[in-house]
Amino acid sequence: MKDYSEIIKATFEKMSRNQVISPLLLESDQITNEKLQQHAKYVSLEPGEKPLFMVDVKVALWGRLTGLLVTDRNVYYQCMKITFLFRGITMLASGKKRGKVALSDLNEISLGNIVFEGTTYLGHRLSLNGNVVGSLVLGRGITFDDKLVENLETLFKAMM
Repeated sequence: MKDYSEIIKATFEKMSRNQVISPLLLESDQITNEKLQQHAKYVSLEPGEKPLFMVDVKVALWGRLTGLLVTDRNVYYQCMKITFLFRGITMLASGKKRGKVALSDLNEISLGNIVFEGTTYLGHRLSLNGNVVGSLVLGRGITFDDKLVENLETLFKAMM
């Protein structure tokens, strides 16, 4: 099995030299017990499990709609469900989808198309093992954080 702790650590070191790291992306040493409590609706760490990185986006008025935590054993996520109406023309977020995938079972992790409702940004499609699990919000306002998207794409590529 891959040593994800070392892969992620080396990737963050490389990103710190070549990219601007988004303040919405937390490295392992920035993930406090308080942060884990804020994400407790979808994260339940196993004994001895160590966080590697976290997407920590709090949207004004709505709080933490979505989230992502990668540990040395699992990928935890909370995404907005995507529902298609009117023959796929309109996309609406309806509820949340939570889950986890063991790193040992993870064959693919990626960000897909941007999800909009009219001109309102609703997130990026998160895909695990070829299945879109929902929309992951990667920004605090009406648009997304380009740096966060770039950072996650770099991390996901390194993990595979």
